[in-house]
Amino acid sequence: MKKLEFCKNTFEIDPHGILIWSKFNIAIVSDLHLEKGSSYAKYGQYLPPHDSLETLINLEKILLNYKIKKIILLGDTFHDKNALNRMNTQTLKKFKLLTNLYELIFIEGNHDKNVFYNIPSHKTILLNGIEFIHEATIDNRFQISGHYHPTLSIKINGKRVTEKCILQTESKLILPSFGKFTGGLTINNKIFKPYLKSDFNAYICSNKNVYKFSSSDLKTNVK
Repeated sequence: MKKLEFCKNTFEIDPHGILIWSKFNIAIVSDLHLEKGSSYAKYGQYLPPHDSLETLINLEKILLNYKIKKIILLGDTFHDKNALNRMNTQTLKKFKLLTNLYELIFIEGNHDKNVFYNIPSHKTILLNGIEFIHEATIDNRFQISGHYHPTLSIKINGKRVTEKCILQTESKLILPSFGKFTGGLTINNKIFKPYLKSDFNAYICSNKNVYKFSSSDLKTNVK
């Protein structure tokens, strides 16, 4: 299990892009975008309607590997304000099962800020010197966030792969998206430049393994 040190805390990285904070029995997950598939129907784009159920089943299976009591959801848990209303019976049942198994801490994202009229949620929370927020601010505050869905394209063992990744700077951890249909932005996208002005690490999460690369490793390898 790959570990990282951040703000005097130790986290384990699950290969699916989830942080495990064993000291507090907490899992940290970002950007599930539940019901993204069904949201496309109103635009005439019909995607398979089972993305939310698959996302929740995958999350449940992964968390059973750890001693987890709480889940911090870093925003965009739902794709839009009507996502819960569009969930079919099976998906809603699985979502409620998750809420019964764990204490869910919802951070509001830009997609789901109007969802939480009857669900307790937070703009940010502060734990052990770390601020949990959906979109990282450009400053020196220690933050764990999501929002940008970082990915990395790099050669591993002679083969170029593109996978989601966790970005680590001195004061930020930016997690990839977990949802089935979420996609991502490569870390050389201009949106990341304000965060990557000094040395950083990128942890590729390939579902089976985690690979760590420093910014010096990536200078000639990233596309």
